[in-house]
Amino acid sequence: MGPFVRLGNAAGATGIATALLVAFGLQFGLNEPPCPLCILQRVAFVLCSFGFVLNLRFGGMLRFAVYLLIAVTLANAVNSFAQCGPADCAAKPTGYWISNVLR
Repeated sequence: MGPFVRLGNAAGATGIATALLVAFGLQFGLNEPPCPLCILQRVAFVLCSFGFVLNLRFGGMLRFAVYLLIAVTLANAVNSFAQCGPADCAAKPTGYWISNVLR
């Protein structure tokens, strides 16, 4: 694996880790509970960072690229639902959105 590929994977993992640290810092600093969509977004971002870390640790393999592609697709699906869905997700009780999707 070339140095630029390793640098790109390291930059991706570092960028996602920084975004998650800022999100958790603001959440706990402002003392706000997360909405269910925010939790799903964070899970998807953690899965994306695992793909970058696996590429760094074991080299660029096709299965890690597929794993990263699935994680990014999940993140995009959750983010598009958060953007196109109702804006008052924090005002609803926990489990409200999941119960409405399952109906």
